Amino acid sequence: MRENYRDELERCRKCDNPAICPKGLHRWETPKCMNAQQSEWEYVPCVFAKRSLNNKFRSSRIPARYLGKTFADYEVDKLNQAAVEFAKTALESPIGAYFFGECGTGKTFLAALIAQEFLQNGKSVIFIKVPSLLDDIKATFNGNGTELDLLDELRAANLVVLDDFGMEKSTQWAGSELCKILDMRYDNPTGKTIITSNLSPKELAEHLNNASDGANLNGSRIADRLREICKPVLLRGTTRRN
Repeated sequence: MRENYRDELERCRKCDNPAICPKGLHRWETPKCMNAQQSEWEYVPCVFAKRSLNNKFRSSRIPARYLGKTFADYEVDKLNQAAVEFAKTALESPIGAYFFGECGTGKTFLAALIAQEFLQNGKSVIFIKVPSLLDDIKATFNGNGTELDLLDELRAANLVVLDDFGMEKSTQWAGSELCKILDMRYDNPTGKTIITSNLSPKELAEHLNNASDGANLNGSRIADRLREICKPVLLRGTTRRN
């Protein structure tokens, strides 16, 4: 083993700085192999920057089944081609997307591909199912962190993916929390929001207006806010789930 290997690791450790390596792609000069007789050098990915990127992937909460997938793994046909083309440009798009359609048409998969592209480009990502998000907010009422901290994370993230919007139980409290979150995302001019739902924007408004506790949540206002921050993108076709 090279005598200066420990020193190189220490140098690598110091270079793991977001200001220096915003995309986790910093490269460091190391020998091609551990053979002391080899004097040829090459640039290789910084091991600590890679570890930092892996931690970001785990904390983003992207479903494990989609990790490592690329657009090459996504089945494209004439029914979803427009949605895929939009997804491929999501990083540069001025607004997010509201992917809607029947179950199994690939909405979550497409959102996960966008989320991974954001992470690879050094952006912060939160990927969460709406029912789980509401559960997390309720958990703060029992002393598990504070709602303000959670909402601050949602406000600041470069990308927030709200999966299964419309699957939550429609109540006055849920509608109020979702309004609050969408307003925060609207107020973040550099952040983008991706939403997946089985419901069209009109159907979502009706869902929110028919709260189980009898409250009218002004679903039309929420749908209007969604249209301001997201482009509605319909995914058609039969189920693609295995």
